[in-house]
Amino acid sequence: MCSPHVGRAAHRRSHPRQVVCVLVILMVGAGGCAQRQQPHHPPPAAKQLRVVATIYPLADWARQVGGEYVNVATLLRPGSNPHTYEPSPQDGLLVAQCQLLFSVGLGLEDWIDELAIAAGSGSQRLVKLGEALPKEKLLAGDPHVWLDPDLAAIMVEKMGAAMGEADPAHAAEYASRASGYAASLRALASKCAERLAGLAVRKAVVHHAAFRYLFRRCGIELVGAIEESPGKEPSSAHLAALVDVMRREGLKVIFVEPRTSAKPAEVVAREVGARLVVLDDLGDPADPKRATYTSLIEYNVERIAQALGSASAEDSR
Repeated sequence: MCSPHVGRAAHRRSHPRQVVCVLVILMVGAGGCAQRQQPHHPPPAAKQLRVVATIYPLADWARQVGGEYVNVATLLRPGSNPHTYEPSPQDGLLVAQCQLLFSVGLGLEDWIDELAIAAGSGSQRLVKLGEALPKEKLLAGDPHVWLDPDLAAIMVEKMGAAMGEADPAHAAEYASRASGYAASLRALASKCAERLAGLAVRKAVVHHAAFRYLFRRCGIELVGAIEESPGKEPSSAHLAALVDVMRREGLKVIFVEPRTSAKPAEVVAREVGARLVVLDDLGDPADPKRATYTSLIEYNVERIAQALGSASAEDSR
């Protein structure tokens, strides 16, 4: 069997981080942070807690928990890959202005520590939400924990506590909202499992092994991934082995993502007569179907239900 190999989540990039860090230090030192707020992020109102999140799902959680007391910005733009993202000096200025910086951690954002240090440790506080999760809940080498709503609930509670520490005047409100939102996420986790309980097929192949946590929550076995490691082109031998797995298991669907090249998946799909179905791990504020964390999870679960609910070894419709 060709089992999915996540590899090192923290994929090294060729761009020298030191250059970005030096530019950040110079721009902050020149007083630019007070004048260079990114145009797509409105300036915070007086006394709002300034929050920055690495990826969009975390930013949506922050808005749910913080409400009118927070101003939230996201570092990664739509279409960016958190494994290989290259922060800009402007990102550093945004981080320099914030009071809380939320990341997933667990090796997802290999670049975040150096960016935070370059921006000035006294002007922000980095909180790696994934570190709040019990170790027995983690899958080795896989940082995509936010895609399980039950694990997301734990991270949201950690976020609420961090907001309360940074802004004690509204700590009670943050705690109450975090508790209520976390409860809704746990209910969402149960709803997802129920929606996918009666699938005709309970095995899956993906382009990038980002959905193991959601699949585990819903009782789906991940038997193969196109990518051998994040950002690395798969070898011909790996693709041939994956073709063998799909034929042996009778699988006719490959789940792909909007931020990855579909070409390797198309090669495998042609060989086995499979179709490609798009899942999204990060969401898109411009698309109402994926504009909140809850709608993103519901979108993915429905796509999985439609793809695997009718797929079988004899019928690939």
